[in-house]
Amino acid sequence: MHYQFNFYSAILLIFFSQGIIFSYLLFRRSASQNRYADKLLGIFIVLCALYILPWMLGFAGWYFVQPYRDIMFYLPLQQLLLLGPLMYFYTCSQLDVSFKIVRKNFIHFIPAAMYLAYTFIVWVVDKIILGRYYFYADGHDKDLDSWYQLLGLFSMSIYGFMSMKKYLGYRRTIFNSVSFADTITFAWVKKYLFAFLAMQAIRIIFFVLYPEWGNFSAKGWYYLSFSILFYYIAIHALLNNVKSIAPVKLTEEDEPLPLRKGQEENQPADNLQFESWKLRISSFIEQHRSYENPELTLADLARDLQTNPTTLSKVINKAYGMNFNDFINNLRIEAFKQQLNLKVYEKHTLLAIAFDCGFNSKTTFNRAFKKNTSLTPKSYVAETVEQNNI
Repeated sequence: MHYQFNFYSAILLIFFSQGIIFSYLLFRRSASQNRYADKLLGIFIVLCALYILPWMLGFAGWYFVQPYRDIMFYLPLQQLLLLGPLMYFYTCSQLDVSFKIVRKNFIHFIPAAMYLAYTFIVWVVDKIILGRYYFYADGHDKDLDSWYQLLGLFSMSIYGFMSMKKYLGYRRTIFNSVSFADTITFAWVKKYLFAFLAMQAIRIIFFVLYPEWGNFSAKGWYYLSFSILFYYIAIHALLNNVKSIAPVKLTEEDEPLPLRKGQEENQPADNLQFESWKLRISSFIEQHRSYENPELTLADLARDLQTNPTTLSKVINKAYGMNFNDFINNLRIEAFKQQLNLKVYEKHTLLAIAFDCGFNSKTTFNRAFKKNTSLTPKSYVAETVEQNNI
């Protein structure tokens, strides 16, 4: 097989091969563990590998030798209009384990289908009807046309921002809905979305510097950068065994849940009522120590207070100036401090005390404690011990 090894063709071959291997591993894990998100990411990585293939084979000399030249011309290797939708649906599947692509989602794939139809027409005209180059009379690969590359950049950027908006909305939702938000904010989603957006940012830079996308020598470094980023996404997803989670239903846009008869008077209308609600909430939590439940949700507390989750969320946001997650974690921190004053730390570890107060992970406890006190738990304990010895 004709293949000229040089710096670019060798390096891109490594990334291409690894991309195919990673995709296979994702598909296998998807089949064995019924993980739909892995299937979507596997397809995305395959498309990323195909995206760098024209440059890899171009540097290897395929555009100058038949029949390889025709293979490069007529196979639509760069599916730019599929990358964005797949990343968006992967985001949806990570934030909602029940997510599946259904018929109404097919509209997102129409632009890619239209481009496939275009490439098929080009092949039929050139190879079957005319038997000679017509569309390819200029000797330029249609996948590398500036209009298609710009359209692909636009598509991926739009879907990248849609995915980030989806994640931020999800993050906002869980911080207003559960008391264990830090354990399900899904930092992986944020990381790969930043990697995906970085792909577009680098692409824009190269478009500005070298508007003619078919310039191989100028675009080599872009494809290396792109390869590193998709390699990061693939290997991180595999090695960290990232799983999807169950969705949180309550959002700021949701209509208030139906109130039972007699609850209308519980709706706060002015500052006086908010203060009344604040006293009611504080008294109930202090009496029942609700924060000790590590899986406490807004709906749980609303049910205990015989009100609506949406109403309770608004009260906490306004009366306490914080979201539900921070509100409950602050109560847990205060309970932790009270335990320190009783010198419980002499018999139990700090983490054990934190768990007794309702925290369910060391990372969440440390982050919440530093946010509340500007100190680490160990530093705070050291100061407490010193004060007790004075």
